[in-house]
Amino acid sequence: MTLNSSGEGLNLEEIEDFHKSLRACPECKSAEGFWLIAKRDATFFQCKHCGAILEACKIFANREEPKDFKLVIKLRR
Repeated sequence: MTLNSSGEGLNLEEIEDFHKSLRACPECKSAEGFWLIAKRDATFFQCKHCGAILEACKIFANREEPKDFKLVIKLRR
């Protein structure tokens, strides 16, 4: 799970939703699939084709309303 400024991480349902939204690798455009990498404080997906690592994150629009968030990916090189 990726910790955000409020200390909350991604729950299992959010990780599953994020994985379903990944149709193709943003780096190589392959639809081969992704490996899930779960660490204590972060969730990553690795492309099975090129090895690019994507980090799943919560981005909050407003710090006062933690219910308003979206999941995004960060390409790690």
